[in-house]
Amino acid sequence: ALSFLQTGVYSNAVSRPVLELDGKPAVVEAYIYDLPSEVDGKYVYVFQASRVTVIEEDGPGEEKEMSFRFRLTSSSPLEYDVYENIRCQLVFSKPEGGFGYTSQNSYRAKGISLFAYFQNYEVQELYMQPPDLHYRFLQLRKVLLDKLDWLLPERQAAMAKGILFGDKSTIPAEVLGDFQICGIRHVLAVSGLHTSFFCQLLLLLLGIFHFPERLKYFLAMLGILIFMGLAGFTPSVNRAGVMYLVYLMGKIIFRQADSLNSLGLAGLILCLLNPYCAADIGFQLSFLATMGILLYSERISRAIFRRLNWNSPGRLPGYIVSTFSTTIAATLFTLPVVSLSFGTISIISPIVNLFVIYPVQLLLTCAVLALLFSFLGPFAFMTKPFSLLTGILANYLMDCTHWFAGLPVTLLPVSQEFFQLWLALTLLLCALGVLFYRP
Repeated sequence: ALSFLQTGVYSNAVSRPVLELDGKPAVVEAYIYDLPSEVDGKYVYVFQASRVTVIEEDGPGEEKEMSFRFRLTSSSPLEYDVYENIRCQLVFSKPEGGFGYTSQNSYRAKGISLFAYFQNYEVQELYMQPPDLHYRFLQLRKVLLDKLDWLLPERQAAMAKGILFGDKSTIPAEVLGDFQICGIRHVLAVSGLHTSFFCQLLLLLLGIFHFPERLKYFLAMLGILIFMGLAGFTPSVNRAGVMYLVYLMGKIIFRQADSLNSLGLAGLILCLLNPYCAADIGFQLSFLATMGILLYSERISRAIFRRLNWNSPGRLPGYIVSTFSTTIAATLFTLPVVSLSFGTISIISPIVNLFVIYPVQLLLTCAVLALLFSFLGPFAFMTKPFSLLTGILANYLMDCTHWFAGLPVTLLPVSQEFFQLWLALTLLLCALGVLFYRP
């Protein structure tokens, strides 16, 4: 109820005044807010505007102070660095409609209100924006991305950057297509899977050095916050990060955190900060997958063990059943969003997940350790074996998905009737799961 109320307040106070700039040329004072990326041969920048002067037919209007983010596409790279303020003349437009990652609300969930392009290329450099915490994260992220480019060949580095930081800008289009066909593109969007692996790795490393329990969990919380910043504070990683922060805080104060309540709290906090967060497909997939796993993963595993009469399964059979159950539970809950957004369903997704989830975890671990050792002078020699393993795992993931994507039948088209039926069944499963949920 609070987030729905906040939607109206946010829309009237923040979104509506900005959207009035749609289709209008204006002189804008803004600074580069994020690292640039290259998409389809063009250069994409995210700016944070501070002052806008709309140009009317009879001349420039009144200068207004307006704080909003916009996405600028340029045919050539700009000669300016992150956090440099510039003044230029632009034409604004609303983000193009559609579903999934390209919908207007999905862009708004990331804080981007408008698109823009140059009306002319007369750009005036003003001054450098004072550095803040976000700027520090961007600088560290750039250093780590450049370090991966130095440690690994181009294709392997692109895969490592996608899995570790969610940076898909350098991943070849055919590789992204293979991941989409196999239904595992979620491994390239930093979310609960990655945050879980990173948190476990942090706790393991801190445990090796015998840190006191409370200090270990406190340092892990700091590590999670840094990881969220390096991943760009996207809605999906924020959802996972808040959940783990609640979990670790429970460990510090000796309280057992309830997973379903932690998920709800994470959703509430993010929707209060930006109600359009609920429209982001990454957030939707991450939230629904986590809910499905919490409510049904263990039940599916127990049902399989009972069916096979396995009272004490070994490690390998247990891992296979657990991974399969997790995939099925997540797929059941995310299928309405996937079918509505992409119009197709990958029928091989549960099988492919069995072959890639553990290698993704290993790649994440090896990449983190390679980066860590690259900054430790006396131990820099350890960088090479972990870089080699990261490259081998990246090649495996690309070759494995390419082989599965080449199978004769991998995608099924989805009709509107199928979507409506599956959405109704998902809501029913959610209601039954919550009704019988036991933390």
